[in-house]
Amino acid sequence: MKKIITISREFGSGGHDIGMEVAKRLDIPFYDHEIVDKAVAESGFTKEFVEEHGEYSSLSSVLLGTSAPFDSYYYAEDPQDKIFKIQRRIITKFAQEGPCVIVGRCANYILEQADIDSFDVFIRANIEKRMANVSDRVDLKGDELVKFLQKRDHKRRVYYRFYTKRKWGDYHDYNMMLDSGVIGKENCINLIIKAIGE
Repeated sequence: MKKIITISREFGSGGHDIGMEVAKRLDIPFYDHEIVDKAVAESGFTKEFVEEHGEYSSLSSVLLGTSAPFDSYYYAEDPQDKIFKIQRRIITKFAQEGPCVIVGRCANYILEQADIDSFDVFIRANIEKRMANVSDRVDLKGDELVKFLQKRDHKRRVYYRFYTKRKWGDYHDYNMMLDSGVIGKENCINLIIKAIGE
């Protein structure tokens, strides 16, 4: 039975909420923002910087017309690489401690490389559902909101490809792929729990 569950997700698909509820019902730890907090403590970077560069590629920032807070040329180690290594260590440690749910940050790949068995889930939803899900926390509407969601996913895609050399969202990398926009969050939760044998 695989009790370590990783949740990868499109932005706004409800992956965080689904993972948190799965952890609650299984009575196991849930890790998402906790990874950021620990990475902040270890890296010395601000929380905002870790949140942005701990899952979203700064490489794509150049392509998308946004700039990083500082030029990594002046640092012995690229800040994004430093954050990735710290988060990799944190994620591995959490998994070694026992059953848990871990959201994002290439956790499925990291645990595979560490030879730690996990049940890996990818959550998606259509753009309309995702727009509705984030409308209360993002002050954008219409085409601007669509572009925002596409940009967030693009950054995650580039980040995942850079560190794993794999395609983000490819079914080969996951044990289960769910469309929360079609079946709803509750069904996603139930299917994950059922799939791991609980």
